[in-house]
Amino acid sequence: MFILLYIINTIMDKGVVGKWRIVRKIGSGRFAVVYLAEEVLDPSNRVVLKIFREDDVVRRSFENEVKIIAGLRHKNIVEIKDYGFNPMFIAYELMDETLEEHVLNNEISFEEGLEIFLQILYGVEYAYERGVVHQDLNPRNILMKNGVVKISDFGISAIIRRKIEYRGTLLKVGGAGTEYWMSPEQMAGIVDARNDIYSLGKILHYLMTNGGILPSTIRSLKRYNYPEWCKEIVYQCLQPIDKRPQTVKQLIKIIEEHLMPENAEKWLQLGNKYYDEKEYVRKMLEELLDSLS
Repeated sequence: MFILLYIINTIMDKGVVGKWRIVRKIGSGRFAVVYLAEEVLDPSNRVVLKIFREDDVVRRSFENEVKIIAGLRHKNIVEIKDYGFNPMFIAYELMDETLEEHVLNNEISFEEGLEIFLQILYGVEYAYERGVVHQDLNPRNILMKNGVVKISDFGISAIIRRKIEYRGTLLKVGGAGTEYWMSPEQMAGIVDARNDIYSLGKILHYLMTNGGILPSTIRSLKRYNYPEWCKEIVYQCLQPIDKRPQTVKQLIKIIEEHLMPENAEKWLQLGNKYYDEKEYVRKMLEELLDSLS
């Protein structure tokens, strides 16, 4: 920690890391401090600059993150603009907000929720095709800008080569990730592509309920107001690892089939009806509280 503080203080004194000038601090975590930065020669070119703490564990995480993300080029995955090793840093493309912020600040329609979820699925599937498991999918690691959804923070991902199929060998490692979104298997320290499918089920519920969080024990989704076929996806994703969907392609296929022209209008109308009802109830409660104040 003292080494990190020394590095950060030195950086702040100079204000420049590589070709990037620090504008302001955004936040910090266990492994890194995050800044808004601009290119010295072109201040209009702004990035998110993540500067990593110097120790052996962090260096392995850093080298892993650079290697993984630098090799991923997809419209739904955050792009690395630059990176360096002294200090260890990564410059990411700048996005507008996290999915968490978007949900907190907006009433998301059923149609928008599905569109966001599909973009997440497309990014995850692209990574899977290249042997990458994210292992920390949650609304803070999903970023948005102008309607485009991108996945970030592959720092604790596991490389699982294509020769290891989705039903293949489970690899035991030290557990990492954000607890609520993690599968029980991941909590036990197991890396497997199907851990991300568990997280995706919780993210779909989060989108369908405008930020809803599921209880620790799920016996039924009947009390939630969104279409049954979406509930079935959520329920299946949260099953034990061998019973949940085995690939992201399965989820994409289910949703795309429901959004085919002959099905889309019915399901979108039904889904948006639930959101209209929720908005009506919210307004009624606001009016009631105003009348009591």
